[in-house]
Amino acid sequence: MEKYSKQKEYFQTAYNTGTDNWTQIDFKTKLLEYITYFPSESTVLDIGCGRGLLSFLLAEIGYKVIGLDYIQKVVDINNEEVKAKNLAGKLAFVAGDVFDMPLTDESINIVLDAALFHHIQTEDWEAYKNQVNRVLDRGGLYLSVALSKETHRYLDFEPKNSDTADFEKYGATYHFFKEGEIREIFGPSYELVKEEVFFAADKTALIFTLLKKK
Repeated sequence: MEKYSKQKEYFQTAYNTGTDNWTQIDFKTKLLEYITYFPSESTVLDIGCGRGLLSFLLAEIGYKVIGLDYIQKVVDINNEEVKAKNLAGKLAFVAGDVFDMPLTDESINIVLDAALFHHIQTEDWEAYKNQVNRVLDRGGLYLSVALSKETHRYLDFEPKNSDTADFEKYGATYHFFKEGEIREIFGPSYELVKEEVFFAADKTALIFTLLKKK
């Protein structure tokens, strides 16, 4: 979408200059707890994969993984690393927009969103949900790792003590989710498996939401 052009430019610059500070937020240990819910031999779609750190982790564990990002350069770099690590056939990165994912209907067993959803503007949540729902197989899992309203401070914003959950900086938009909010967005066709707020070492609060498509 055109209205996300400034945000895309911000992410491109950050990856080019190594200033993608969000990549350094460590939640790997907590993520590994949630991965135990993933059935073996599943195909995982990592949307907004960025540098692909989680995609590589999942592929090395044994899952078949597709990493999706709209920054072509980072996708190309990731695919070179796939070759270097001999992961071809297990992992591939593709360039694409989350609002028009280049995947067939119900072709994915698990959708992982680690830090993308909170950059989607509220009026586009329905379009985002519809795309996730389209590619996810029945009985499939959706795992979101998003910024939580319990965060005391992020950049120069104080989510926990603010009357609003929305923030904008450097052209990027952020939404800080409350518990139950993502479950409500996805509606009755999804059941909640598990949800909790996790505080990373830098004190950023992240909300883990695991849903199952009925």
